[in-house]
Amino acid sequence: MLMFTREMKCGACGFEGKVEAHDTVNVVLESQIFMNLGKDSSTGYLHFSCPSCNEDLAVDPLKVISVKQMVGYPASYKTSGIVKHSNRHVPIIWGIAYLVIAAFIFLKFSGWWTYIVGGILLMLAWVSIKTGLFASENEINELTESEPVSEETKKRFQERL
Repeated sequence: MLMFTREMKCGACGFEGKVEAHDTVNVVLESQIFMNLGKDSSTGYLHFSCPSCNEDLAVDPLKVISVKQMVGYPASYKTSGIVKHSNRHVPIIWGIAYLVIAAFIFLKFSGWWTYIVGGILLMLAWVSIKTGLFASENEINELTESEPVSEETKKRFQERL
């Protein structure tokens, strides 16, 4: 008969305890329980919180069958082949697109409005390319994600204008 173990060890700090379950309530001290944080649907890993160091630990469920003790490692150690790529190319691509559109407007049309529209597009191109080349990795991630941008990133972006 195959069984999943309830014993767990933190791969970050070495703390040992039990995995959270219905029979640990009021039986095992809360400071000894690895709280279940759920399952990551993209990797399949189970996630637990270490009661000692509060680290998010990832455990491969296929590796816990018939073992005496699970060992969880910080989620950052478990990449499972998924590499986070930088989004640095996004502002650079937008900058190039603005340059191409500005060049098209300057070459194809004539009139005073071409200088206004083309000038605005050239300014946007300059800011986008400058951001793509000189912004920190954290700023790039904040600017290209759907989450709100921090005040520090807003300030640095305004300085580049």
